[in-house]
Amino acid sequence: MKALAYALAGSVIIHALYFTYTLLAGYIRTMFYKPDISGSWEQAHYLQSEVAFGASVSPHVSILTFLAGTLFCGFIICIYRIAVKKAQ
Repeated sequence: MKALAYALAGSVIIHALYFTYTLLAGYIRTMFYKPDISGSWEQAHYLQSEVAFGASVSPHVSILTFLAGTLFCGFIICIYRIAVKKAQ
C-alpha cells in the first residue's frame, strides 16, 4: 500500500512539473515576443480572419497519462526495492 502511495505521489509530481514547465515556457515566450509589424502588412492577404486559442484534449487522455505515470513510478519503486534487498 505504501508503494502505491509513493507511485501516486510520483505521478502527481511528474504531472505538476510538466504543467508548470508548459505554463512557464508559454509565459516567457509571450513576454519576449516582438511582432514584425512592417512585415505583416506586406503579407496581409495571407492572414487568417479567425484565430483558435489552444488545443482541446479529451479528459480521458489526462486520466490515462496519470495512470501510466503511476504504473511507471510503481515499477521503478519495485525494481528499486528488489535491488536494495539483493544488495543486503
